[in-house]
Amino acid sequence: MRALAFDTRYRGPRLVRGSAAKDIAGLLRHLGCRLLASPESFFVKGEEGPLEPGEEYRAKAWVLHALGRPESAIRSGR
Repeated sequence: MRALAFDTRYRGPRLVRGSAAKDIAGLLRHLGCRLLASPESFFVKGEEGPLEPGEEYRAKAWVLHALGRPESAIRSGR
């Protein structure tokens, strides 16, 4: 099974803030999944969001890259 691992967190050094995405990736690998991309963090403004400006675009680009599709698919809506 193929998978992606991500989290949302406040901006700051990963060493200080941590990354649930890395833990999620480890669990997915343990379950036999093949990760399509490195674990990724997307940044939020507050505890319940929203995402910081530009993060939605960055998340979409990350997913499309993992799926082997060009970033231009974001603009065209594909």
